[in-house]
Parts: sequence; structure tokens; C-alpha cells
Amino acid sequence: MQRATFCYPDSFFEPKDFGVSESMRHLIAKAEADEVDLLDDYIEAHIHGVVRVQDDVECVVLDPCYRDTEVEEQAAQLGVPVKWHGGFRLTVNRLRHYPDYRGPQIVALGVQIAHNGVIQPALLGKSNHQGGHDAQAIKKAWHYLARFGYSSQVK
Repeated sequence: MQRATFCYPDSFFEPKDFGVSESMRHLIAKAEADEVDLLDDYIEAHIHGVVRVQDDVECVVLDPCYRDTEVEEQAAQLGVPVKWHGGFRLTVNRLRHYPDYRGPQIVALGVQIAHNGVIQPALLGKSNHQGGHDAQAIKKAWHYLARFGYSSQVK
């Protein structure tokens, strides 16, 4: 915690409120007072210095869409346990029920990214790495997936 600083809201919004672990009450109070969506209601952490996976990471939690992929192989080589959560899957039909959540343009992006009518994390990652889409738009599409497509707890 000595190497961390914190801000609220997300750094994308160019926040004016910052803190360190010993003085975060004002950030916590601000986050608790805001009436925003759960996916926007967090205090962002910035780690300064080297992050050593074996020393600083308890485990890696992956989405099941990465089973038997290069992502799983790479995670297994990190020297920490690999766990799986229940998975994120969002059908295009369900996505279309929430045009006001992040906007109809993000729904359209989700429809474009979907494969066989379903959005999964790997598809969003692939779209982001291939370019052609605004990174913030991909992030908002991820918000749809996280908000409306979560399956269950970590296994």
C-alpha cells in the first residue's frame, strides 16, 4: 500500500481528488455519496514501481472463454494459482434491451463485435487490439457485458 495512490472518479474523467492509503476517507466519502452505476463507483488505484506477480498477486482469475487458449497457457506460467469465474456472456437480444445504459451507439458496437449473437470478453479484447474502434467505446461495451452478462462466482 505504500506504493499506491488513489483517485476518484476514474482517471479518464481527470479527477481532482487523490489520496494515499493513510488518507483516503475523503475519497471513500465522495464515492459513497455519488449515485452512479456500480461499474462507475470505484476508487482507482495506481501502483508505483515494479509489480512482481509472485509477490504482489494472489491469483489470476480468468473467464471460461480463455480455457485451452494461449491466455490460459501464459497465466499458468506466472507462478500463481489460476482460477475461473462463472463467465461473462451477453446475447445481442439482451443487449438491445438496454439502449439507455451506455447509449445506442454502444449497443450497435456490441452487435457488430458479437459472434453468433453473443459477446464474450475475448471478442472485446480482440476488437480492442485490432483497432478500428475507440478504446472508450470498447470499455463501454465491456460495461454492458459486465452489468448484464455475468454468470456466477469465482471457482
